[in-house]
Amino acid sequence: MDNKEQLRKLLEFINSVAKQQGNEWFVEELIATLATSPNFSNEKINEIHEYCIEKISKLQAKSFYKDFPIKEIISQLEADFIRMESFKRKDNFEDFAMAIYQQIENITNQIIKNNRFREAYAKLLNYPAFIKYEKDSKGKDYDGYERSVNSNYTIAKLLYGSNTKEEDFFKKTQQDITTLYALDKIRAVIYFVYFKGKMKSSDFNDFITITDLINSIYQYRNQNHRGDVLTEYQKNIMEKIDPKRYQYYLKYFGVLVSFVEKIEEGFPISDEFIKYCTTLQNKTAKSINLTVVGKIELPEERNRKK
Repeated sequence: MDNKEQLRKLLEFINSVAKQQGNEWFVEELIATLATSPNFSNEKINEIHEYCIEKISKLQAKSFYKDFPIKEIISQLEADFIRMESFKRKDNFEDFAMAIYQQIENITNQIIKNNRFREAYAKLLNYPAFIKYEKDSKGKDYDGYERSVNSNYTIAKLLYGSNTKEEDFFKKTQQDITTLYALDKIRAVIYFVYFKGKMKSSDFNDFITITDLINSIYQYRNQNHRGDVLTEYQKNIMEKIDPKRYQYYLKYFGVLVSFVEKIEEGFPISDEFIKYCTTLQNKTAKSINLTVVGKIELPEERNRKK
């Protein structure tokens, strides 16, 4: 066996040792030792370090999406997750936000093509947004799908009624969901899958929080992807976020974590939900001129970039 072959076997052995859990110290010591060698430049050390980090990112991506229900897009989601982590390490906030958005967008586009989702969406869209609020004999909150019958605040108004002209609102309620704006699609998925089609009025603030954060991610994606001159609306968002980018690295990743976890819990649409939808009559949209829901005063019109 020549010396080159022996060295290859040594590399294989070192690689197997480095992969074993608990041997992270060995990798660090190896890199530190190589760093003192006159044959190794800082550039080579950085390449080794980046290679090790990339391997860790791949393992994290696989773990993050290991239980995801839409199997056909997992490989792409993992690739975007790895890119997201790389951009974060490089402190490239714009590309980090775009990589997060691409994961959310990919998931959304797959879900809205699903027949069960489309069936639930078409039947429930013009029904009240919030399920009835009551407790059973043991004091446990109601957890079914029945709507608050006295409410005129519909799912359509929750999803599309904010800062929308009357004619545009009615048009959206009649469109195929695949033809809607990106953020409209995402809000629909959040309602029907993230909240499993049974939002309580107490969930309203959580709905607004996650949709507003995704909206801001979308604005960074647009600026990065299209390179457009910033609108006043985008400037206002970025002036708020830019000084706190290091907080928003965590906030945006938190949105992705929450979104993926809830999709895993709520998709595919359950048999129970579909059965409930089949009991309902078809309804058409009504006027959006409404600002109060029960005891909840809705926020003023929200300027959303489509």
